Amino acid sequence: MTRVKRPIAFLVWLCLASPAWAAGPLEYTRTELEQARAIVNSDQTHNDKLAALSVLFAQFLDTDTMGRAALGKHWSSFTPQQQTEFLVLFRKLFQRTYVQELLLFEKRRRGKRRHQNRDASR
Repeated sequence: MTRVKRPIAFLVWLCLASPAWAAGPLEYTRTELEQARAIVNSDQTHNDKLAALSVLFAQFLDTDTMGRAALGKHWSSFTPQQQTEFLVLFRKLFQRTYVQELLLFEKRRRGKRRHQNRDASR
């Protein structure tokens, strides 16, 4: 699996782990990813896309559970204030990483298409 596909596959897997499905897991994941794709393909500015994708992912990614799992047995050694701070920072890092990766993936894909179109017109 390529470097770009790995984060997307992981994101899909995380979506399937979400407890908030209104429909089946496949339909829910498909809907969320279609919304993400629509945001990426929109005419919004880069920063507006980042903000919109962060809001979308916050609705269906349980980053608090992932953050607690990341700390594992060390979770209980932190104070409640430290736990809260960690979860906020973990959420921001996780969302920023995957949102930016999604935008970069789309940018590379568009650049590749433009390059292929130029080659085909020669």
